[in-house]
Amino acid sequence: MPPKKRRAAAGPTPEAGEEYKPGSLAIFDFTPDDLGANQRGYLTDKQRGMLRSTARGIQSCSLSSAVVGMGFVLLGATIILGLYLSNEDSRRALFSSPANLLGLAAALVIGAGAVGLSILLARRQAASVARAPLKVVHGTVRHDRDYSARSGITSYHVIVGNEKFSYTDDMSSVFREGKAYTIYFCHSGPYKLIMSFEEARS
Repeated sequence: MPPKKRRAAAGPTPEAGEEYKPGSLAIFDFTPDDLGANQRGYLTDKQRGMLRSTARGIQSCSLSSAVVGMGFVLLGATIILGLYLSNEDSRRALFSSPANLLGLAAALVIGAGAVGLSILLARRQAASVARAPLKVVHGTVRHDRDYSARSGITSYHVIVGNEKFSYTDDMSSVFREGKAYTIYFCHSGPYKLIMSFEEARS
């Protein structure tokens, strides 16, 4: 029988007038066993599995982007080559100097190299996320938000001590402003994942 989730840990009861936001609590899927392990300084197998799943997502996204990027590189090269071969004068210009052919080949190599480098960096980032150590921060919660006019996205920030956790949902109904929390998290590069948390007893 699977362990029951600790409802108090997954999200404190809101004050009068507060409402839970849809999806806010779903991202904090931890059990009392997970919290207990984090309090003792280590991650459970389930939490390690979550990190590996995140790492696979990073690699999958990178490969998809690489396929699209390589497609644009090949499309651009095909268009340029087609323009050169469209008439006799342009064909003569293309083959008039080896430098023209070398330039076209160099553009292909640079494009393919950039795509390959992005895949390599994504793999390193994924490996780092999968091995991310457990960290802990204690402090009083503050909330902040910012809006990007370019993307039209509002980011919501939960600030505890020197750490800032960012989300696309408002977390003020999960982490109460002015209350003290202990947050257990893993951090690697731009990825900062909360593994469990608890509100300090008054």
